[in-house]
Amino acid sequence: MWNDQPWLQTMVVADLFRWFGEAASIPRLLSFGSLAALLLAMSDLLGPSAGHVEVLCASLFLLTARGLARMSLAAMLGFPAMSWAVVAAAIALSKTGQAGWRRSLLAGAVL
Repeated sequence: MWNDQPWLQTMVVADLFRWFGEAASIPRLLSFGSLAALLLAMSDLLGPSAGHVEVLCASLFLLTARGLARMSLAAMLGFPAMSWAVVAAAIALSKTGQAGWRRSLLAGAVL
């Protein structure tokens, strides 16, 4: 059987299928969870200089972006991959904007 998805994505979806049963909603919920991680990472990347209003506006702009709702509920790999790349960037960059080796290592594991 040929599979073009990365092995980690396949393993995570297989484990979720094992725990919750085989349903098309399982990978979609994984994509939706990736959206939540993307929003949290984006608010972290905005940093302490951004207030609550700025974070809320940026989140609303992201949530109302064309095609985002369709992508975040699809069972495909593209959106979760992009989301976890942003999470990795948020982990790697400290509040000072410099990446330490521990944060870089953790970001690499997430990515």
